[in-house]
Amino acid sequence: MKILVVEDDPISAFVLTDALESMGHEATLAENGTEAWTHIRSGAFRVVVSDWMMPEMDGIELCKRIRSMQGLTYLYVILLTAKSQREDRLEALQAGADDFLVKPCDPGQLFARLQVASRIMNLQDEMRSHLMEANRKQIERRGADASSKNTLADAAGLNLRHSELFDALPVACLTVGPDGRVGDYNDACEKMFSLSPHRSGPLTYADVVSNGNEDPADRNTIARVFAGEKVKGKQRVIKRADGQTLRVTQHVSPVIGAGGTVAAAIAVFVETTGFATESQSPASLERAA
Repeated sequence: MKILVVEDDPISAFVLTDALESMGHEATLAENGTEAWTHIRSGAFRVVVSDWMMPEMDGIELCKRIRSMQGLTYLYVILLTAKSQREDRLEALQAGADDFLVKPCDPGQLFARLQVASRIMNLQDEMRSHLMEANRKQIERRGADASSKNTLADAAGLNLRHSELFDALPVACLTVGPDGRVGDYNDACEKMFSLSPHRSGPLTYADVVSNGNEDPADRNTIARVFAGEKVKGKQRVIKRADGQTLRVTQHVSPVIGAGGTVAAAIAVFVETTGFATESQSPASLERAA
């Protein structure tokens, strides 16, 4: 992977880049957050490993800028820090950090964290490829029958439940309307959230992610997406109906309809339960919430 290392200490920077290159990664060094931001806007990197405390722009501000940049391919951010307070970790998570490493960096820990990052990036690449193929096929169908009148769901590409594409995606996906009602979900979502394949009534987003307990943060996320915003990389703890607790990374994006308006939101969930660090375990995140 192409990895951007952001470290102002020359010795730490050398050790870190040398370790990454010995693992087969391509490492580029930025000496501060401002220089890193210039590199990031090139769109060439998949992972950022950044020191927390830096001159000019610290790791928290860099995270916030990364998460606010529309249209940017998702960057996995690992912060290097000596901070261990609960409040510090929560601040970093809220700013958009995906993981932490304690300084001085242990190569074994770094290797494990990058395995998690690679797994998530690969899943996202596969999903993006599937969605691009779906868009291509939809355009072809419209060109072949321009006079056909599709429903709003069809026009937005949302009638995916019975398509081979939607169910074949390796990550849990569901579509949501502006009222919070779920339109459809794929097999991976059914399995992740222990959902019934045969619904007896309407299903809401809260039913899926929080056992029917509406969270103002979820309502805010849906509202933001229907305003055209992408909400990427939110880490959360999910309590399933069977009592199992999952740690997931959630991404919610708008689906644009034929008229250029947002027709629905599509939520994607990547499970990271088995890769959580102690400080990010489901139990600790639940206590922190």
